[in-house]
This record gives sequence, C-alpha cells and structure tokens, in this order.
Amino acid sequence: MVKVRHILLSLKTNMFNQVLNLFETIYSNNHNVVEIFTINIINLNKTMKKILLVCTLVGGLISAALAQNPTRGERTERTPEQRAELRTKRMQESLALSNDQYQKLLAINLDQEKKREEVRKEQREKMAANREQLKANHDALIKSYESVLTPEQMTKFKEEGKRRRAEMRDKYKGRKKE
Repeated sequence: MVKVRHILLSLKTNMFNQVLNLFETIYSNNHNVVEIFTINIINLNKTMKKILLVCTLVGGLISAALAQNPTRGERTERTPEQRAELRTKRMQESLALSNDQYQKLLAINLDQEKKREEVRKEQREKMAANREQLKANHDALIKSYESVLTPEQMTKFKEEGKRRRAEMRDKYKGRKKE
C-alpha cells in the first residue's frame, strides 16, 4: 500500500523540518511512502539569483585582491648574512632570546648559511657540467644518426624534433600560467 503525500516546500517555511518529517515518514512506513515535492519556483528563483549574485561578488573580490599583490612571483635572492639574521630574528621572537643568546645563535646560523651556500654553488656547478655532458652526448648521437640516415630523413627528423620542442614549450607555458 503506497501513500502519496504532497509537501509544499517554500523557502519561506522551515524546509529543514519538512525534510526531516519526510524521512521520518518514509522510514516509519517501511519505505512505502512516495513523496512528491512541489517547490515554490518563484521563491527558489529569487533565492538562486541572490546566491549567484553573492558568489559573483565574492569571486570578483578575490580575483581583484590577488591581482593587486605586487610581490607575487617575485623572489629576491638573499645573502647568507641576510638569511642568518632573518632566521635568528624569528628565533628571538618565538623563543624570547637574551642578547647574548641572540649573538651566539647569529654566529651559528651565519656559519650554517655559508655552508649551505657552498653546497648550492657546488650543485650549480655540477648541474652545469652535467648539462655540458648531455649536450656533448646529444651532439654525438646526432652525428651517429647522420651517418645512417639520408639527408631527407635527417631533415625530417630535425623538423619533428623542433615540433616536439615547440609542443613541450607550449605545454610548459600552459602549466606555468595555472
């Protein structure tokens, strides 16, 4: 036996209680109740318009705020002394250091930052050497290809390489903008 119950939902009435009553009715009658909801479309449209307007305003404000951030994307390279001083100041603020402790920690942090700078410099040099090695290997590979491929095939191979590099650049630019 199926009972049909019409519920007029208006956003002016307490919709939450009506939905709770609906679920109580369904479960109390062993799931034999079919509920038909009639929503007051006029009130819904007014409310939806208000919600859409609020969302649009919030989105506009957020995008305007992000667009006005002048330091976004800019990163200044600090010297080891600046990094050590910044780290020590943060420690002083959070740990309430005495002046003597501050000076000792500043010396320790400065020493550590200089060591880090040396490691970074070594890594950059290694990367440059690796880049040169990779370029030499690539040049040798191209020479090997030239000894096997015909001039037409080699031209086509180089054009395909240029096309692939252009695609990768475009793909990278697309990711960078996001």
